[in-house]
Amino acid sequence: MTAGLGLGASGYFHNPSNRFVWEWDAIDPSTNTSLHNEQELDLALRWQPSDGRWKGLSVWARYADVFSTGTARDTQPEFRFIVDYTIPLLPR
Repeated sequence: MTAGLGLGASGYFHNPSNRFVWEWDAIDPSTNTSLHNEQELDLALRWQPSDGRWKGLSVWARYADVFSTGTARDTQPEFRFIVDYTIPLLPR
């Protein structure tokens, strides 16, 4: 999806890896005991300008949460906000 954010550059949004995983009836191979059932949710959104002075910039927002029953922490949320910029070293 292409979008302009009023920053002097158009760019695109893209979600590289949104998924939901469900694990059940897992067995620990070293102890041969059953493990707790888990569910994991991963969401990611990325914006990357395609032209203008912001070209080379990449902004990520990522969220992950692991839901598990019978453990010390039933939920383990994580949020990341990542900004990186590629510096062009060679002229085009």
